[in-house]
Amino acid sequence: MSVIAVYEHPCNPKPVAELKCGEAVDVITREGSWLKIRSGDNTNRYISYYSVSPIKKYSLPIALSAAEGTYEPNCEALLSKLPTHSPIALYNPDPECPEEGRRAKVSGTVLSSLTVGTDGLAYDVTVTKPLWHGFDEQPVRSENRFRH
Repeated sequence: MSVIAVYEHPCNPKPVAELKCGEAVDVITREGSWLKIRSGDNTNRYISYYSVSPIKKYSLPIALSAAEGTYEPNCEALLSKLPTHSPIALYNPDPECPEEGRRAKVSGTVLSSLTVGTDGLAYDVTVTKPLWHGFDEQPVRSENRFRH
């Protein structure tokens, strides 16, 4: 079964979802080689014009007339939402060594991930590679005090 990549905008080359072959979509308009579609959650997304067909067993473009002239997507709106620089830590406390880990003489690395909000605070802090012995709670506590 083939899938079709779904994009937030033609200017953003990273897919945000996918459609399964044969899945119906509501096409709003054609913008050059892109189709603006409405997804099930009522958001507008984009798919390649050349990845869909009115007949489920064929992969031919659907019958929408091409726009006049060349198409240049308006990337200004999308680019204005993107961050202008990488986050810089203003306050990044070191995690404390837990007593349980110290007694067990454990050392190693705990990997964690987080999302930095526009307010500079850490959100969705999760441990992606645990070490146990009390070490996993420390990065979460430290990163919740993290400031950008």
